[in-house]
Amino acid sequence: MARADRFLFEMSRIDHYQQRLQALFFKKKFAERLAETKPKVEAILNASVEVVRSKRLTQVLEVVLAFGNFMNKGQRGNAFGFKVSSLNKIVDTKSSIDRNITMLHYLITIFEKNYPDTLYIQEDLRSVPEAAKVNLSELEKEVHNIKSGLKALEAVSCVALFSFFLPLVLLLPVIMFFNRSRDVHHAEVFKCW
Repeated sequence: MARADRFLFEMSRIDHYQQRLQALFFKKKFAERLAETKPKVEAILNASVEVVRSKRLTQVLEVVLAFGNFMNKGQRGNAFGFKVSSLNKIVDTKSSIDRNITMLHYLITIFEKNYPDTLYIQEDLRSVPEAAKVNLSELEKEVHNIKSGLKALEAVSCVALFSFFLPLVLLLPVIMFFNRSRDVHHAEVFKCW
C-alpha cells in the first residue's frame, strides 16, 4: 500500500477524527482569540463601572429629568425617569425665543452657573470613549463562538475519556471476579498452614 493510502487508512481508523481536529484547531487559536476579545470586554466592563459610579453623571441626569418634568408639567410631568434615547432630543429642541439656541445650550448654561463640577464629567468616564469603539454585536458573536468552542472541546474530551475508560469498565467485572477468586485461593492457601 502506498504511503498516502496508508496514511489515509490510518487516519480513517481514528475515532471522532473531525471533532478532534476541530478541537485541536480551537485549542491552537484559543489564546489568540482570547487576546483579541479580552481588551474589548474589559473596556466595556470598566466603562460600565464608571457610568454606575459617576456622581457627576447622576447629577447631570437628575437635572435633565427635572428640566424635562418642568417643561412637560401639564402633560407628562413628574416622571421618575426617561429613556436614554430621548437624550438625543436635547439637541433638536429649539428655544421658542431664539431658534439658534437649543435645549443643550440652555442646559450647559445651567451647569456652568449652578453645577460647575459636572463640567468635569469626562474625568469620571475615562473608559467610555474606548468602550464606544467596541462593536457589541461582533463582540457577542465572538464570545458566543468561544463558548461554543469550549463546549465542543468539552464534548470531545468526554468522548475521548469515555473511549479510554470504556474498555476498563467492561473489564471491571472480570477483574473483580479474578480478585474474588484470588482472595478465595489465598484463603485456602492460608488454611493449609
